[in-house]
Amino acid sequence: MSSLSLKMIAALSMLLDHAGRILFPEAVWMTYAGRLAFPLFAFLLAEGAVHTKNSRRYALRIGLFAVLSEIPFDIAFYGTFFWPGAQNIFLTLLIGLLCIDAGQKIKLHITDISNAALAQMAVFAAGAALSWLLRADYGWEGIAVIYIFYMFRSSKVIKSLLILLLFGIMPANQWFGASAMILIWFYNGEKGYSAKAVQWGFYLFYPVHLLLLAAAAQLQHIIFI
Repeated sequence: MSSLSLKMIAALSMLLDHAGRILFPEAVWMTYAGRLAFPLFAFLLAEGAVHTKNSRRYALRIGLFAVLSEIPFDIAFYGTFFWPGAQNIFLTLLIGLLCIDAGQKIKLHITDISNAALAQMAVFAAGAALSWLLRADYGWEGIAVIYIFYMFRSSKVIKSLLILLLFGIMPANQWFGASAMILIWFYNGEKGYSAKAVQWGFYLFYPVHLLLLAAAAQLQHIIFI
């Protein structure tokens, strides 16, 4: 299964989740289907961070969409242009990406295993705390998912077990997300079709689909008022 295949599944899962939350809150199955999205995007972020030729540009791109997506996120889920109590998933991905970048520097410059392990734990703790303080989507658990995919990317078994354990301590409505490991297990390391238009299309999908769902919710309210 290629990176493109996982992105498409993640995007569809996210759309179902958000459509359920915004338009069809009684459709519980849409929420369960939506649990696949974040672990898939977290896995793809970790893979992209390791393989990118320019980590700074990658972080700037994620940061740009964190900013661009905040108003659509607030409108779609909170009905206002500004809601400080929660931030969109791009912020979680950005913090996770910065943690991975720091982790890679640790691997390059700290040779002592004990010191390196302590440094990696400190990076994770800092990222988790920042995510919690900024009210980023998925909180510290989101950073943990990303960091597990990075730190244990060479072992399917270990990262699968850790993800299962992590999702096991999350609220029950998140448990189905662990099933994303079935798809990740069959990842073949290939990008698939990766034209720039496709790459940017996936980034734009997030804020655009939130605006469309928010508009649909307003129309739904007008029709059934």
